[in-house]
Amino acid sequence: RAYSKRELARHVAFLPQTSGPVPPLRVRDIVMMGRYPYFTLFDPASLEDRLAVQSALDLAGTSAFAERRFDELSGGERQRILLAAAIAQDAPILLLDEPFTFLDPAGQAEFSAILARLRLDRGVTVITVTHDLGRAVSDGCRIIGLSGGTLVIDHPAGAEISAALLEKVYGCAFNPVSLTAANRETRPRCVERIETAPLPETMAAGPKP
Repeated sequence: RAYSKRELARHVAFLPQTSGPVPPLRVRDIVMMGRYPYFTLFDPASLEDRLAVQSALDLAGTSAFAERRFDELSGGERQRILLAAAIAQDAPILLLDEPFTFLDPAGQAEFSAILARLRLDRGVTVITVTHDLGRAVSDGCRIIGLSGGTLVIDHPAGAEISAALLEKVYGCAFNPVSLTAANRETRPRCVERIETAPLPETMAAGPKP
């Protein structure tokens, strides 16, 4: 709270789950918005800003889209452009809220590779909120599970996470396969049956001839 908004934006970048209205702007201009914390009154887009934007476009694999309109792109392409804007912000901490929502499996793999490069090459701390357990284990270094604001899981990604702990987080029983480094591709499934009320007699019988 001691930071101004501009100062905070130099420390933390954020990629929300939804982007809201889709502006009819050039992709390069969208990514340039990530440089807002560094703009000055007399030089709103310096050479350093332009170089940071191009570097972010390259890292996100979106240079080919740079001159296209943002509203002409697919959902997955827009997601990568917004990631490029967050990268251009050049903050040491990156927060992502369900970043894989609009991505197909190939897009998820590419997105994960970009995040890995940010961590390994630039030393960025990446914090991702996701309900995809398989993706969390395969991508993450540390897994944190919360339930009602209470910390339930706090393990290295390679450590075993039991079905009992997952049940505490999600409120349903899981199959007995635990998430470990050896079976990172295993995706535990909720196995609890949901009791439903019987259909009304007229619906259960189906339509009358």
